[in-house]
Amino acid sequence: MHFCFCYCLLDIGMTRFHRDVFYEDEVYAYFNLRYAEAARFDAPTVYEAPANAVLNGTEVNLPCLQRIGDDIQGVEDCLTLAVYIPPAPIEAGKRPVVVQIHGGFLMGKGIAGDAQKLNHLVRRADCVLVSIQYRLHLFGFFQPPVAGSVSANRGLRDQLAALSWVQRNIASFGGDPNAVTIFGQSAGGRSVVSLEQSPLSAGLFQQAIALSPGFLPAMFTADISEVEQTSGQRCLNATGCTSLQCLRDLEAKQLMEMCRFYQSPEEFIDVPGFYFSGYDGEVLTAPIQSMYCSGADKPHGDRPMILGSVTREWNVFSLSMSPADATGAFLQEFSDGSAQQGNSSYLQCARSSLLAATDPEPCPAGVLGCVLTSPALMQAATDIYSAGIALSLGPGSGPRYRYLLDTEAAGSTCSSCHGADMDLIYGLRSPFYVGPSYPQGRLDEMTSILMQYLVSFILTGTPTAAAGPAWAPVDRSGEKDTYGTPLMVFNLSAPSMAAQQPVGPNRAAAQESVSDVFCQRSPATAC
Repeated sequence: MHFCFCYCLLDIGMTRFHRDVFYEDEVYAYFNLRYAEAARFDAPTVYEAPANAVLNGTEVNLPCLQRIGDDIQGVEDCLTLAVYIPPAPIEAGKRPVVVQIHGGFLMGKGIAGDAQKLNHLVRRADCVLVSIQYRLHLFGFFQPPVAGSVSANRGLRDQLAALSWVQRNIASFGGDPNAVTIFGQSAGGRSVVSLEQSPLSAGLFQQAIALSPGFLPAMFTADISEVEQTSGQRCLNATGCTSLQCLRDLEAKQLMEMCRFYQSPEEFIDVPGFYFSGYDGEVLTAPIQSMYCSGADKPHGDRPMILGSVTREWNVFSLSMSPADATGAFLQEFSDGSAQQGNSSYLQCARSSLLAATDPEPCPAGVLGCVLTSPALMQAATDIYSAGIALSLGPGSGPRYRYLLDTEAAGSTCSSCHGADMDLIYGLRSPFYVGPSYPQGRLDEMTSILMQYLVSFILTGTPTAAAGPAWAPVDRSGEKDTYGTPLMVFNLSAPSMAAQQPVGPNRAAAQESVSDVFCQRSPATAC
């Protein structure tokens, strides 16, 4: 990607920004703009630039501290964002705004290196795009059981602060603060679902896109006190500290080494009763699944949302862990605290009904993760992981547009794995998801269809595509356990790549069994 530093100046009220100009993509980018400040373990404060300041928008955003292999990279002071705008003349407050929240298990990644992907969306939607960073792993979610004030869910609070910055500043970049779409995949999608449920996000966005948000029992399901007693106590013990000041005095990388488990998903993803993050009564007022399970009104249930998953989400995880173990851990986790606590027959019945309802599809050729385990368990684990979809299908007037993406025909070792949706939307051809012999023209056709739906949703709140059928929102007037129907299915192997379909009896039954455990109810299916 060709770009140069042209050091053009843009007046933002009393502040001016240098900018990078991407000549090839014709998108202006303003990098490394600070949106908030925060001391360690404190809530963020939205940043206000000094009067007459000239800020350099050409410096790369340094990622938040994270582990990459055996190395620790990034900086602790990382609350920055990047703004991408079309090259046409700026008219204050005229373009829709997309705020991207990156994925990475809430413990890794950032926004550096995303420019080529994000430029593609900016040009197609003629929008202003903001890509944000937020504190990760222990800096964003560690809850130490010590005396003193420690703001919980700091990573989510950072995202809220970024959205507040957008409200204050985006009109000067040509963006409309009343037409904001939050957009995320994986942990970014899980963040979108969380922000939609947070009372603190009132007025900060108008619609949402959650790609493969996933559901992990260790995240946002437990009271914050249980987070303190599990991951918080373990990290505190590892440091030898007994006070908040001691934790603040530790060098950042030293603290990361002492609490290394915070950067290892296998340490908590399938460990019942161990919590990475929880609900704190402020950012999240209840378990993330409670509104779906109880049928209670959601704080922002009137907002339109696109959400969905790929067909075999869990394949990407099964390359390093067993979906059978994850399925058992899920069942154990959500039997605790329910009326069936300690009832082994309940667990056996739930497991039996879940697996009996799962369609045991054969393994597609070349998919290593599927070959290594039972297809039925693979599908069960995928449906469990995708239970995050249900979190945004609860009550409310806002339409929910649900999709399922099937890219198994692409013929790679991890086709239709978690993450395939993001690559396809941006027209990328990763060998991880696409085999070398798959026709590029078919990929381009699917990318065009997906992008048309997303762009129209960003512009109007309704997904439409000239190359695809009408996309009806799910019917939420009936039983919520069906997870919503109809379903827009995007399938690389189908003559028509987009088709509106019912959920189907096998998948609906499997999802209902997941929902029984998810909401701590006795299984509806007889054992």
